[in-house]
Amino acid sequence: MITYLIKSGLCLALLLAFYHLILEREKMHQFNRFYLLGSVLFSFLTPLYTIYIEAVPPTSEILTPMIIDNNITMEIVPLETEEINYTQYLLTVYAIIALILLVRFTKNLTTIFLKIKQHQKIKKEKATLVLVDDTISPHTFWNYIFINKEEYYSDKIETELYTHELTHALQKHTLDILLIEFLQIIFWINPTFIFLKKAIKLNHEFLADNEVIITHKNTTEYQYLLLNRAAWNNEYYLASNLNYLLTKKRLLMMTKQSSRTKILLKKLAVITLLIGFIMLFAEKVEAYENNNELLDSEITQGELPKEQITTNSSLEDIKNKLNNANSLKMSFTEKRDTFNVDLPNGEQLKVWEDKITDYNKLNKKYEGVRNQKPHYIKSSEERQKQLNDLFSKLGSLYFNLSKTDKTKVKRPVPPHSPYVRLKKEGDVYYKLKNELTKEDKKLLPPPPASNKTNYTSVKSDSIPKLKRIVNGKKGTFTYTTKEGTTITKKINELTGEEKKMLPPPIRLKEKPLSIKLFEELKNAKNFAIWIDGKSVNNNVLNNYKNTDFYNYNGSFVHKNARSKRFPQEYQYQLNTKEYIQKIKKQLPPPPSKNKKNVNSEKKLGWIVGNKAHEINIPNKSNEKLNVFDIISHDKILNNYTIKRYFLNNKEVPEQHLKKIDYLNLETTRMKKISDEEINIYITTKN
Repeated sequence: MITYLIKSGLCLALLLAFYHLILEREKMHQFNRFYLLGSVLFSFLTPLYTIYIEAVPPTSEILTPMIIDNNITMEIVPLETEEINYTQYLLTVYAIIALILLVRFTKNLTTIFLKIKQHQKIKKEKATLVLVDDTISPHTFWNYIFINKEEYYSDKIETELYTHELTHALQKHTLDILLIEFLQIIFWINPTFIFLKKAIKLNHEFLADNEVIITHKNTTEYQYLLLNRAAWNNEYYLASNLNYLLTKKRLLMMTKQSSRTKILLKKLAVITLLIGFIMLFAEKVEAYENNNELLDSEITQGELPKEQITTNSSLEDIKNKLNNANSLKMSFTEKRDTFNVDLPNGEQLKVWEDKITDYNKLNKKYEGVRNQKPHYIKSSEERQKQLNDLFSKLGSLYFNLSKTDKTKVKRPVPPHSPYVRLKKEGDVYYKLKNELTKEDKKLLPPPPASNKTNYTSVKSDSIPKLKRIVNGKKGTFTYTTKEGTTITKKINELTGEEKKMLPPPIRLKEKPLSIKLFEELKNAKNFAIWIDGKSVNNNVLNNYKNTDFYNYNGSFVHKNARSKRFPQEYQYQLNTKEYIQKIKKQLPPPPSKNKKNVNSEKKLGWIVGNKAHEINIPNKSNEKLNVFDIISHDKILNNYTIKRYFLNNKEVPEQHLKKIDYLNLETTRMKKISDEEINIYITTKN
């Protein structure tokens, strides 16, 4: 759609530029009026026109096959976040601006109609005079000519002005303005319509001026009249009126002399221009040249030669021939299956399915039928079905060829080519590749496999050697050695080296379920729910409380991912506390990071001066140690007199350290003040 709007807008802009450069300066105003209006229609229709061009035979395409690594057994998939649809916001803003312009347009129309209704009206020839109290210059809307009431009764309105405004009314110039105004509301983003409206209004004035000169034959007097009226104002922007900025062009046009030959050449140039723009902006589709002779030809009607076997040869003769290889001549015929192909013209073709030449002939015949007009996407359902059947049989013949034979022929082209067939929510539609959006590309099927299989060399070191599977229910661990041997063991029977191969444990973080969300999840229309890994009815939540659940997770489901069973917009997984405890029992213990046994003692590091040393504090389950206990039991620290204590960069009394658990320590440091005195600096984790 965006491509169409760009082409249409560019075409209209070029047509308007040609008008200003070539046509506007010539006295062919009636032709120019229809040129300007026709430019709008032409710019809308040209991008929709399709030109069929001769297709260039495509070169065989080499595709690299996708290698799926089945060694990967565990994968963490993050929840997909919903993308912001900026297109929807832009369309909303576009519609709001268009609505504002429509309200403005309607308001101005209403103002004019109220003026007509509220003021005195007088019939004059084929128009109606509307006498208003405002001091305005005469102007026209449809068949109504607005003039000042006082000037009308005092006969101050010149006859030339009556003729001028009457021409606007009789030639329906208001219709042109209303049409452009309406298009400008819809396509307000295209500035070309602003300049187009000005060009149309000026051309209207040229037409009315020309009628005045023809009727009254007094150009000079009429020019003076225009100069005197140029400064008058008009409050109705939809009406035809005199404008000072246009006066100069109008005065020059009245005295211009145009050559008929020059006008004719410029009109002919318009035809050339339109043909060129059709070739430039029309949609181009590749098509093969239609060859009717192919439709009337036959691939083959001959019977396959039959092998004749003589029965007069004796066994002895055969043995003698076998002894002499040159005297033995063998001939054979490979049995070939046949099937009939129905063409759209009613003809039946007999095809040998393993013959390359026969395949090529059938493919040419298919291409000849496929490229007949109209195109497949514009054909009747009956013709589409016939082409689909022919393409299906041609495809069967192609895929029954050997790999070697496939490299010698061309893959069948789908009947809807060059368009891409898309199917969304049961609806089928077609688009060109350059018109596909990101959403459209997601609907495309995977590319077909190539005739030639090409393999990319991969270093053996880059291929995973081990397969690791943890079975939580059975409590087993399965892995594959570098030699390819698969070993399965109980987790509690694993060696130290085998435990290092265990994957990291699953994180089971607590996430409380709020009462508000708990109540919302009972709505089966919007939410599909699973409890402890099983899909359940939403009414089951009535048997639970929100506090019964340890954690949960949920996500929004896009339309193309919903199913008949789960059509809801949201899916949530709820895990009960009992279920999480069961999973935790099944999980293997995490591998130890330290080589030494850390269960017997807790190691704490101190920095004394520029050297570090460790002190061992026994883990006593019945006794809670604090920071002061550790300091007082340290042999090295006891060699000094502790002068001051600093906790998190603030000085604290000694008693304060007795309240801090030593497990909460982050860093510890001592600073010597003298040979006998030190300060202690401590930071905690929180």
